[in-house]
Amino acid sequence: MTAQILDATKMQAVVWGKAAGGAPFALRAQPIPQPGPGEVRLRVAAAALNYSDLLLARGRYALASPVAGIEAAGEIDALGPDVTGWKVGDRVCALSDGGAQADWLCARADHLLPWPERLDAAEAACLPEAMATIWSNLVDLGGMARGQTLLVHGASGGMGSFAVETGHAMGLTVIACASASKTEFVRSLGADHVIDGRDAEACAAKVLALTGGQGADLILDVMGGSHLTANVTAAAMDGRIALIGLMGGPEAQAPLGRMMAKRLTLFTTSLRDRPVSAKARIISGARQDLLPLVETGALTPRIARRFPLAEVAQAHRFMESRGHLGKIVLETQTHSDRTPDT
Repeated sequence: MTAQILDATKMQAVVWGKAAGGAPFALRAQPIPQPGPGEVRLRVAAAALNYSDLLLARGRYALASPVAGIEAAGEIDALGPDVTGWKVGDRVCALSDGGAQADWLCARADHLLPWPERLDAAEAACLPEAMATIWSNLVDLGGMARGQTLLVHGASGGMGSFAVETGHAMGLTVIACASASKTEFVRSLGADHVIDGRDAEACAAKVLALTGGQGADLILDVMGGSHLTANVTAAAMDGRIALIGLMGGPEAQAPLGRMMAKRLTLFTTSLRDRPVSAKARIISGARQDLLPLVETGALTPRIARRFPLAEVAQAHRFMESRGHLGKIVLETQTHSDRTPDT
């Protein structure tokens, strides 16, 4: 899959929907964006692939941009009006509502993180979505404190692996769910215990056994309907369940009596559809509380595989196989010799 770029006002980009001409996604020439008020433009070095990209290709997700991708790393090459705190030449990681899987991206200045010097482009591109999601659920909503117990479903994936490593760095006891073939990888992230999470009820019983019957203070769940009842079993008194995905289906019969008996709180959270001000607050919190852990080496995004942007179809197939450990990243071609016409 290639896109020939001959026009200096054009870039290559992964597009979806109508822009893809009926295909789930395609690599197409698109206009190089210009930053508006409060925005910066960055020359993208790498953009992460997320589960939402698979949903986008299946028509079960939508973005504000015809270009796919919600997080990227690159160098700022233009500033829009009213931008403060950043300058041309700064290396940043950006959270966006689409547009990241391209040679250039315009993103809100208050949705940026500094690109840590110890990380390469692919690693830096994995930070914004994971840091924002994990800070929002573990720190802001979850209120987790050193010594408490965190249960992570889907612990070998891009989000789950970052959650395990973050929990370990925060001084939590981390119980991680992963298949047998991925146990050693998840343990290397700092998990105190790794269990098979495919059988939800067996998983819950194991959590209770590991915690002396107390259960987990916070459960980070990407499964949804298939695991809700078991999560209630696995939760501690006054525990929290943070639902961030529906890989196990959207429907469930909630055991409300048992939830009330434990005084449980169920959060259903998403990041993309929050107001821009809310995202800015979350990014600010993640920068304050989690970025120092990245800078010191306590947190490092784990890369499963890197693909050139032109091989986005292969990257999707690799993610569909569900055999990856960590994040999948699309890397753009070097275009330091290209200056967009403005």
